[in-house]
Order: sequence, then structure tokens, then C-alpha cells
Amino acid sequence: MSGRLSVLLLVVGSSACAPRTPPVDVEAARAALRAADEQYTKVGTTKDPDGLVALYAPNATIYPPDGPTISGTDAIRSFITGFMADSAAAASFTPIAVEVSAGGDMGYTLNMVDLTSTGPEGKPVTKRARDFHLWRTQA
Repeated sequence: MSGRLSVLLLVVGSSACAPRTPPVDVEAARAALRAADEQYTKVGTTKDPDGLVALYAPNATIYPPDGPTISGTDAIRSFITGFMADSAAAASFTPIAVEVSAGGDMGYTLNMVDLTSTGPEGKPVTKRARDFHLWRTQA
């Protein structure tokens, strides 16, 4: 019995002495995420497909309105380039929410976006969609 108690005390004692990570300034992390989202929406409205794709992780997935799921930056670039080639192409973003994890390493942004493109009758058509992004801090 005393052998088990010694092991238990050793485990508890060593975990109590483990180095602790400094607390994260969640508000600063939220502000940084808001700035990243603003950069995304700025690039998204300037018709710069390479600049926009540079903000995606290599394994990113997008879910275009009325279209199939698109994965990987090459496929995303192709989709975005095609959309932006449309003379009527336009996007307008309205921020809804920005949240970060307690550790500050992940977060999400939610915007409403009005996407305009040439419709089937050759006239501009605007669709409203939710623009949800999951962000992760990387080197």
C-alpha cells in the first residue's frame, strides 16, 4: 500500500512542478484574427486570386454556394480565378463574429457575403451566403 502511495505522490508532485504556459491574451488574439479576416476580405474584393489563395492552408476546403466541395489550393485557385474572371464578379463582406480559443491558437470568423456574378440570363445576380473560416496559428 505504501508503494502505491509513493508513486501517486510522485506523479502529483511532478505534475505540480511542470512548467506552465503563460496565459494567452485572448483579446489580442481576437484583434489579430479580426485583422487577418479584414486582410482576407480586402484581398477578396480586389480580384487577386493568388493573394487570396495564399491565405489558405494546403489542405483547405471551400464550400461554394450551389457548387461542389473544393479541396486543396490548386483546386481553390482554379475556382477563384474562374469566379474573378467574370466581368460581373464582386463580393461584399459584413463581419458577424470573431472568436478565438482560450489557447489563442485557433479561432473562427463569420461574415455574411454578397456574391455577384453573371447569371444564366446574362445579367448580374447577387447571392447572399455565410462565409465561415476556421483559422489556426501557424509559423
